[in-house]
Amino acid sequence: MKAFLRCVGVPAIGIAVMRWLPVWAKVTEVAHTLSHDGALVREFQRGEPLPARRWAHVEIPMVVIDGEKSPVWMHNATLALVSVLADAQYRTLEGQTHDVSAKALAPVLTEFFDSPNRQTVRNPNDLSYSTNSLTGV
Repeated sequence: MKAFLRCVGVPAIGIAVMRWLPVWAKVTEVAHTLSHDGALVREFQRGEPLPARRWAHVEIPMVVIDGEKSPVWMHNATLALVSVLADAQYRTLEGQTHDVSAKALAPVLTEFFDSPNRQTVRNPNDLSYSTNSLTGV
């Protein structure tokens, strides 16, 4: 977990403090999954544009969210994802980091899921549905 946190830009002092906080037990419980996460995203972390055609078949409405105080690389990744998804909207949560508060996130998700422009998939196995477009970036 320490190696991962250093790779994503957490300063050593932040890691040292984090180890004394209750959150440390939670993050170390899932540390074994980091290698799997890395294997899934490794090819997309080379600083190259995302291959747009790879997600051309994804047509469901999405909201892609980042925190205003998140690192630049996270903003760039979020914008890159929005640029290759056919039906995505981008939202930045003011004053939030990557560790977004539920209080800040809930209204954005509620707005998205309550939107009349977003069509709900009733049967996820049925890929013949159509979607309505939401505002992009």
